[in-house]
Amino acid sequence: MRYIVHINLIVFSGSGSLLWHSHNFQTVHRYIFVLQVLSLEAEASLEEIAHSYRELAKTWHPDHNPSKDAEAMFMKIHEAYEVLLRRHKPHRFK
Repeated sequence: MRYIVHINLIVFSGSGSLLWHSHNFQTVHRYIFVLQVLSLEAEASLEEIAHSYRELAKTWHPDHNPSKDAEAMFMKIHEAYEVLLRRHKPHRFK
């Protein structure tokens, strides 16, 4: 038997504006994970996200890092960046 836990998570910035809202525990966990990968806070701006991504990408890019884990870490960083970019894109309603 598989259980899916639904919760209400609402994230506000220090100024009180709504940053993010989810009802799904798995989505919340993924969001927290991508923030940790990029070493960011929940209220990070688009500029902070891009800056963190560029710095980490320079460090972990397989062409510049001979480590065995470099490619896997670079892919995690890139995926985290993509997730956060989708969160910051304006939603278009039809």
